[in-house]
Amino acid sequence: MTLSHPVLLRQGAPTPLARATAGALLLDAAEPGWWRRVVLELLDLRSCAWCPLGQVFDGYCVGLAELGITADEAPELGFEHDCGADPNAIAADYAALRAEWVALILQRQEAE
Repeated sequence: MTLSHPVLLRQGAPTPLARATAGALLLDAAEPGWWRRVVLELLDLRSCAWCPLGQVFDGYCVGLAELGITADEAPELGFEHDCGADPNAIAADYAALRAEWVALILQRQEAE
């Protein structure tokens, strides 16, 4: 599947850092100041309520709709794991994504 979203076309998004960065850039464009609504202590990408989209838009699916992206595009934007069905790989991907999201949010908080 070729994704057509402009952020995806610019970023490529293979690594957790690139994927989370692509998602953060999309949030920057669509929802300025989004990081102020994310409680880092509660950030959990396995949860539809506590993931970045869940916290910013009051729900993962609401966030997808607000951003105009599909669930198939979500992994390339760092909003979802990208590991198939392997539970060990999924856990590792979520941990790596969480670390990148935390770093990106802290960068934005420090820049204010």
